[in-house]
Amino acid sequence: MLQARRRCTDIIEGMPMRRLLTVSVAALALLHGATALGHDGEVSAERLEADVTLLADDALGGREAGTEGYNLAAGYVGGEFAAIGLDPAIGNHYFQTMPFRFFQADDPSKLSMTIIGRDGAQTLVPGDEIMIGTEAAVASASIEAPLVFVGSGFADDGLGWDDFSGVDVAGKIAVVLRNPPKIMGDQEYGYYRNTQAERLAARGAVGMIVLVTPTYEKGIKFEMLKSDFEPAVNMAWLRADGTPFAEVPDSFIRAFASEELGRRLMEGQPVSWEEAAAAEADGKKRLPAFELGFGARLTAGNRLWQQNSYNVVGVLPGSDPALANEIVVVTAHLDGVGTHVTEKEGDDEIVNAAMDNATGVAAITEIARLLAPTPPRRTLVFAALTAEEKGLWGADYLARNPVMAGTHKVVANINVDMPLSSWEFTDLVVYGVERTTMEPVIRQSVASAGLVIVPDPQPEESYFTRSDHYRFVQQGIPSVYVNPGFGNGGDKAYKDFIGKHYHQPSDEVGNVDFRQLARFTDVYRDIVVGVANMDEAPLWRKGDFFAKFYGGKMED
Repeated sequence: MLQARRRCTDIIEGMPMRRLLTVSVAALALLHGATALGHDGEVSAERLEADVTLLADDALGGREAGTEGYNLAAGYVGGEFAAIGLDPAIGNHYFQTMPFRFFQADDPSKLSMTIIGRDGAQTLVPGDEIMIGTEAAVASASIEAPLVFVGSGFADDGLGWDDFSGVDVAGKIAVVLRNPPKIMGDQEYGYYRNTQAERLAARGAVGMIVLVTPTYEKGIKFEMLKSDFEPAVNMAWLRADGTPFAEVPDSFIRAFASEELGRRLMEGQPVSWEEAAAAEADGKKRLPAFELGFGARLTAGNRLWQQNSYNVVGVLPGSDPALANEIVVVTAHLDGVGTHVTEKEGDDEIVNAAMDNATGVAAITEIARLLAPTPPRRTLVFAALTAEEKGLWGADYLARNPVMAGTHKVVANINVDMPLSSWEFTDLVVYGVERTTMEPVIRQSVASAGLVIVPDPQPEESYFTRSDHYRFVQQGIPSVYVNPGFGNGGDKAYKDFIGKHYHQPSDEVGNVDFRQLARFTDVYRDIVVGVANMDEAPLWRKGDFFAKFYGGKMED
């Protein structure tokens, strides 16, 4: 097994400090590898703990995509896949290489907003009143255009709602509320909320200014938005021609206006800031669209650099010749957020990301160990993904560039992300289960474990569109995302973790109850096996919103 880890680390193409990483992986494997051996047919809490402990070690620096610490983690997981006996998915190795362009708004002098045509020109810099950033990986962008208010930027003839009635946003900067109207299902709501910039750009808008309201700040305070812009490192994968992938034009700029600035922008308009905020809170009152009568100039700039990152992908061939060319992809993101730099010397700045998502990677690795001797009917592809924390980019790349594409077809994705494992859970949330023909099999697997599937306890958070499985949904593939539910004290445990440890240096191994992670892994394995053994390939339910939108195959 140690030699397999060395080989896997050696062949990561272009990895900096290759020799050091090889030695590091070998040393860590010596320390932790003993409990990772063997196939006893039962989920092992000890093996899970060994894997989580290694992946959440300070030596990996928080596993941020594009860092040596992430590469070290990828080398370790690739070594585990080799030791298990999974087939390499990428030629003779396990690493799907993604060239990324990284971008960071590290110079505040490159960011500004100037209000034009209203009492002269007034220039604002990011900080107290405005936060500005590009959506694409470009060195600089600048736009100057009239401002137009278009409510939440939502239109659907079937629902009788049109925020664009009477105006044209083409060539203009849209002033918007962040949240769609509450007139649709929760998961559809999440789709429309997460695609606001893309949908405005598709109508020709050159940028957007979001009015930060009390409703918006229930999710994230304006002060916290700063971490989404200036110091944060963002990334986009590069196409074959070397251009960065983006879902909006390179010049598109998004800005967030504080309450104070929002009030000034909306002063004297047909709709006041107070009326706009009240309508967003209500969720069912449509506001008129209108030109504000003045414009703005937005500028943004980034530091750019290019570096590879890697999905770690292993294959367990199916046992049924009639179904083995169909793939069920089992995913968990490997990356973390890296570090939180503080001013106080001696602070722990490494976000070791034990729960988010070393636990998920350990779970899929354990499932691969247990299934390797007796594979299910369909082929399983196990993928530890990069860049989830940067925008689901590793999953996006794999979904658009599936392995074995010439001979096999992906028919389903089963994802796990941050399976909270600190209490004795009694139920599961399976996001998207009701949307596909996987539902009966998954419900049976969960019931056999003495558990129940419960509805999403936080529909307002739109989790169905916020984890890696959603990138497979966007390719028309039936996909679900599995997590423990809120029963038996889970609501309190979840609130405690999110409030104290989520994306914080305190996300440490000590928060994980490995007996509970083993219970979760056991039922998660049964779900994977159940789907992989279905007589017919999974389909979307007839008339499903996401199937229709993304061209997924539906049941008759």
